[in-house]
Amino acid sequence: MRYILGTLCFAILIAFFYSHSSRNSFTVVDIPKDNFNQLKTNADTIEGKFLFGYQGWFSTPNSEYFKNWKHWSSDKDINSPPTPSNSSFDFYPDTSEYLNKYEIPLSDNSLLTSSSGNNIHLYSASDLSTIDLHFKWMKEYSLDGVFHMRFVSAISDRNSEIYLFKDKVLNNIRISAEKYDRVFALRYNITDPSNPKSIYGNVQNEYDAVIGDWKRLVDMGLVDSSAYLHQSGLPVVSIYGIGFRKDMTTASLEAQKKILRFFKNAKDKKYRAFVVAGVPSMWRSAADKNQFDSRKSDAAINSKLEAYSSLYSQHYIDAIHPWHVGRYKQYRFKNYYEQVILKDIEIAKDNGIMYIPTVWPGFSWAHLTDNCENRNQIPRSGGQFYWEQLSFLLENKDIQTIFSANFDEVDEGTAIFKQIATEIDLPRGSSLSCSKNNIAYIPFNEDGFEIQNDFYLNLASIATSILKLDYLRSDIAHSVPNLPVVETVSFSKDNQTSKLTIFSGEENFSLYLSGHRLFKQRPIYKINPGGYRITIFNSMINAVVYATVVSGDSDDLQLSVDLPELPDGKYKVVVKTYDTVSKPLVLEVNSSND
Repeated sequence: MRYILGTLCFAILIAFFYSHSSRNSFTVVDIPKDNFNQLKTNADTIEGKFLFGYQGWFSTPNSEYFKNWKHWSSDKDINSPPTPSNSSFDFYPDTSEYLNKYEIPLSDNSLLTSSSGNNIHLYSASDLSTIDLHFKWMKEYSLDGVFHMRFVSAISDRNSEIYLFKDKVLNNIRISAEKYDRVFALRYNITDPSNPKSIYGNVQNEYDAVIGDWKRLVDMGLVDSSAYLHQSGLPVVSIYGIGFRKDMTTASLEAQKKILRFFKNAKDKKYRAFVVAGVPSMWRSAADKNQFDSRKSDAAINSKLEAYSSLYSQHYIDAIHPWHVGRYKQYRFKNYYEQVILKDIEIAKDNGIMYIPTVWPGFSWAHLTDNCENRNQIPRSGGQFYWEQLSFLLENKDIQTIFSANFDEVDEGTAIFKQIATEIDLPRGSSLSCSKNNIAYIPFNEDGFEIQNDFYLNLASIATSILKLDYLRSDIAHSVPNLPVVETVSFSKDNQTSKLTIFSGEENFSLYLSGHRLFKQRPIYKINPGGYRITIFNSMINAVVYATVVSGDSDDLQLSVDLPELPDGKYKVVVKTYDTVSKPLVLEVNSSND
């Protein structure tokens, strides 16, 4: 039984439950029914694409290579299982659909379980079935594809376990992208500093690592894949770390120029590429002494400011992609857009290069930094933060490509794939508080919005469709689109029953919802997909439960609800969807059915 008991100030509570949310406005986006999900994504152009960063760096002891809990457990102890006191991620993936998933053993030989009593699982990116599922979701939600990150430190030693692991993941991506008609491209990351103590090894020469890897993969036919992204007849490659401060990359200005020159002008033309430069958010400050502030800027300079700004031209790159993550919070994006992004676009146009902005759903890295203050640092606010960014960018027709950080980045809380939506499905003992030895994981509903495990996939799907349909790119509302509207809640399918008596021995009951754009959910018993928070209360008791099964269509749903342990009495029952709460029903619990 799932329940939370407590006392509440019910005069305030009942007044709140009887009212709908103050958020009365919502946006309905009229997307064609096919929504592109049966169409093959065109790999011949980067334009008109909403693309996602894809780390693919999660391992388990069951992985074929790199047999540890890398990126699940803290870097201090990747050989021990990830627990709230030894984790590197803040959001938990929903693994209910994974074919291969791995239980988490504890020191007492038991297994980690959720508050609802189910075993907790994690996945390995080296399993083809994992990447297959991720690309299947991309197909189902009409998402175009990914830039797959290859950190220079992880590819510097071709005999290392991490190198073999990364190659296995890349092959999984190629197979899955081809299977589901999605696209992929490589994204080399040169920002990880050299460290002789690193488990990856010490990077001595970024040029040799990147170019050597690229040549090998081209020779193996990677860019000949039907799914590999091209632009202007060239394979697309992204180099992240161009123009960053020296403490963020060990690649010197000359090393960066050498790498970019190779991709643009390689003697053997088969190695040439369409180059997307991943640059700091303040990349323009490198050429403007009046704007530059070394205490705040993520951009690099030297005695000649123009030296770094010279990288941002057609001579070296074809597209510029600033990293905006962490640079603003909710309700501040409009100012950032007007003061930074619009000016970025003008400079990029003047330089004859494409501009690709970054969006992100929120940010949290408490486990990664071992600091409670960094937990839910920039809240998602039920998708409002994500959509605020997308809506402004989609309106600007100078922007033809958008990058989202990231599809699977749970370490820094920017992942948009399916994640645990409710606190009851997080590991047992992981309260929503935060302490040094128990930093709590974050469910989707932490910010007070009841949403599904696939909520951000749906938002990304809508954004992808708008980006491809020019007539939709005008006057886009900045409020989250297509939110569910619950019109009636009843104990019967005919929506006529507002009272129900439950007798001894009955363990569950059903609620029937009618409305518009209701969250679509398939039956999942092990992990609850979220979206509907059911509160059963009277003056002494307050129990919160979630449906064990949700069935029906987008206008009429049936919620199967396990009855929590309640003493005899009358209770009010309300359903919260997103930030709107239904009118109460009356439930009577009677231990006698005489």
